[in-house]
Order: sequence, then structure tokens, then C-alpha cells
Amino acid sequence: MTSPSPEVQVPLTGIWLSAEPIQTPIDTLVIDMLASNLASRALREAELEELRRGVKLADVALEYLGLRTISVDGDGDPPLRVVASDSPRDSWRDALVLPEGDRPIGILINTADAGPLVLVHEVFDRFTEPEKELVRRYAALAIRGEPHEAIVAALRTGVGEAGLTKGLRAMRRSVRLLDPTVLFSPDGASRVQLGSLSRTTKDILREGLQGDYLFILPASLFEGRTNYADIEFLVYLNFFLRQQARTRIAGTSRQWHVLHRLLTLTLFGLFDPAAPETPSFEKLAETYGVGSRETYHFLRTAHELYAARHDGSPASPLLGVDAYVDFFTLDGEATVIPLPSAEVRVVPSGRGFDVRIAQPDGRSSEKKLEVGTPPRRLRPIPAELREAIQSRATGRGSGSHLSEPATASTRVVTLRASSSGSTARASSSIRPRKRSPTSTRSGSRRRMCCTCS
Repeated sequence: MTSPSPEVQVPLTGIWLSAEPIQTPIDTLVIDMLASNLASRALREAELEELRRGVKLADVALEYLGLRTISVDGDGDPPLRVVASDSPRDSWRDALVLPEGDRPIGILINTADAGPLVLVHEVFDRFTEPEKELVRRYAALAIRGEPHEAIVAALRTGVGEAGLTKGLRAMRRSVRLLDPTVLFSPDGASRVQLGSLSRTTKDILREGLQGDYLFILPASLFEGRTNYADIEFLVYLNFFLRQQARTRIAGTSRQWHVLHRLLTLTLFGLFDPAAPETPSFEKLAETYGVGSRETYHFLRTAHELYAARHDGSPASPLLGVDAYVDFFTLDGEATVIPLPSAEVRVVPSGRGFDVRIAQPDGRSSEKKLEVGTPPRRLRPIPAELREAIQSRATGRGSGSHLSEPATASTRVVTLRASSSGSTARASSSIRPRKRSPTSTRSGSRRRMCCTCS
């Protein structure tokens, strides 16, 4: 097969690490990637259309997408351009690590000079050779215009159902290394995760329920509307699908007190197996508002019938929370946690933890695990420069825009003058930035920009 010439156009599409139907088209990711250089939605959609038609040079297209080339994989046809993000917000990485996402490892665009161009995320370099070959085969079929379902069927025919499943699972595991909340051991047998989302269970099932897991509770269990202590489904998963394996969780003694109470209610309802005596109807009516003795007897009967017991016999004692969870207390500066396949060292550090996984063979991996996205720190504008900027804005009035060139070593500040010309406001895009490829003028409205070192 030969690569299409620059005159040949192919559909703008993605290369996906999924055998399932694609939920979100690649257009959504491309639009998001263009946002770092094109603030207007209309301009981003226009650029998306140009990437479909192939009117941009390859290097210009990459600049608009906030990407830079780090290598070229020439072992397949077409060659794959391995790229990394230059944008402050890596939308591509976010899409790759999204739980239950489609995992877009590549993007196929059209260019004026190179023709159809296959861009693959830099995590591609971490794949094994058989995994890379799957991506190359996908790209070769995509550049011929084959849809995702047909490509998956062809790959399945080539390597077999087991081979495709194993390859996709391994690549998704490698992609998870981009996730700031997850760390794997070098051999992949041990997995440490900071927090647990409601979709973590499904994500682990897609990766393959194998190996040793450790979940660390973050200091703040909630970031915005996100709950990072949604752990009960993982407890169910390990206990009932992994032959009563206990879920390993690390946190402070205070967190364990709260979690113990939560798990008691979710696992056993209103009856705690560790309680010295069974609570009466009057006690539960007062504490939980149980409305009738019939309801009380129903809840107690369900508890006796379905709760797990030590040896499975009806007369055997019920298992308590400690049979479901293996909790490690993180009340010191550093905590060493033994796993069957490795040893984990956990040290609190700012918003997260410094974690190191050491294997018996001497190999190790380490990473700072954090939840959420740390706020971007912007350098404040010095007072003397701010006054000069405001004076300049006032002098030009409310109806003028001026675009000045900026180099990568300067910071671009967009100003908007009020109708009276007395105030000016700096936008949030204070960051190193190249000169915009386009400039706009419309009558009395022009962009007022200045550069400050």
C-alpha cells in the first residue's frame, strides 16, 4: 500500500483503543484542542473544516492544535507522527484517561503539503511492538476510509478475539500512566490509585480484574462535585468476584472511622455484625425513622439471610467490615504498605502523595499522585506596567483594537476598555504564546494588546 498524495483527502477521524462503538466523534476532541489558540467557537469550527479539506500546511495545523512532533514511526504505511502537547491544558490526555471513554490514541487530519497525516499521542512510544502494530494496522485501514466497526472486525480477524482483547487491554493500561491519580509497578502487577470515582469499578473491569490494588483516600474527599471516596462498589467487586479478597485502602484514622460507618450501612444495613447486641425496633425507629415493626422484621430477616458468614452455615457468625477491607493508617510522615507483589511507600505531599512501588527484583516506579487539576499560577502584572497599560487604553478610547506581535518569551495580555475608557481588564490567557496566525479588524472594534516581559 502507498500513502495517498496531498491531493487525496480522507475523512477526519480518530484511532481508538476500543472495540466498542464510538460514543463521541473525534470532532469534539479537535474542537477542544483548538481552544488554546482560537478563543472563538466559530473560528474553531472553521479550522476544523480546514483540517477536513486539507488547506493548512502540516506544521501550521499542528501549531493550531497545540502539538509538536517528537518522533516519526516509519514502520508502517502510512507513517505515524508521534506528537506531544504544547498547550497548558492537555485535552488529548484528558480524553485518553477519561473513565469509560473511547481512548483516542490517534487523529487523522488532511494537510496541504503532506496529505493525510496520522497523529498519535506520545504514549504510543510506551507500547510494545505488537501493540504498536495494532495501531499501525488501524491507521492503514482508517486512511482508506474504513469505518471503526469494519476496522475492529479486520483486526479481530488478523489477531483473533483473544489477541485483540489482550492488546487493547494492555494499551489502555499504558494510557492510564497519564492519569495523575494512578501508578503501576514496572511489571503491571501492582496498581495504586488516589481516590475512587463512581466509575472506577467499570474502568478496572475493562482493564482486566487482575493484580494487586491499593486505594489511597485523598485529604479532601470532594473536589467540586466529584466524590473521590466512592469505594463501596470496589469492596463488593473484590469480595464477591475475587474469592472474598479484601480491598486495600489507606487513609487517616479519622477517615477510617467515617468509612467504617459508611461501609457498615452499605454492607449490612441497619444491623452491625460487630455490635454487642441487636438494636431494638424502638432504637432504630428513633435513630433511622423505621416506621413499623413489619419493616423492622423485614430488614432484620434480609440481613440474616444475605449477609456473608464465616463458613457459610446458617449458625456461623456474620463477617464484619474487617473481612471486606484491609485498612492501612497514614498518620505519619511516611508509610510502607506491603502488597503480595511489591512494597508501596506513601508520603503526604501538598495536594496529594509521593508514591513509590518497589518490586522484589529491584525495579521500581514512582510518581506524585494528585486529584483534580491544580490551579494554573499566573504571574501578576507589576503595578507600574499595569498603570501604563491602563493609561494607554484610556488614550485610545473604547473603540480601538491593536494587535502587536509577541514572541514565545513574552506574555500576551488582552485588554478590554470600558465605554468611558477608565478601566482595563486582563484576560485569563496570560501565558507564553506565539503570534496568532490570523488577525481580525471590524470597523471601530480592534483588539488592544500589549506585551510585558
